[in-house]
Amino acid sequence: MGIWAMNANVGNIIGSSLCNVLENSGASWVWNFMLTGLFGLGVAAVMFFFLKEKPDEEVEATPTALNASTENVNNNGNGK
Repeated sequence: MGIWAMNANVGNIIGSSLCNVLENSGASWVWNFMLTGLFGLGVAAVMFFFLKEKPDEEVEATPTALNASTENVNNNGNGK
């Protein structure tokens, strides 16, 4: 959830940086809209072609795996 939640912040940083570079290079303000839109369309195309709608295999959490992950969290949380 943390990665999903930071997407808006990362998008704002990339978009404002791109607009700043375009402004400093002397490009017209129209290019700010065109290039940020094309960047968004490029990301959408990558997601469309490479993101699986339904994974082929479902990963089941076994009790052994759950216990191991819980122990790792507990050990790291206690500073051990």
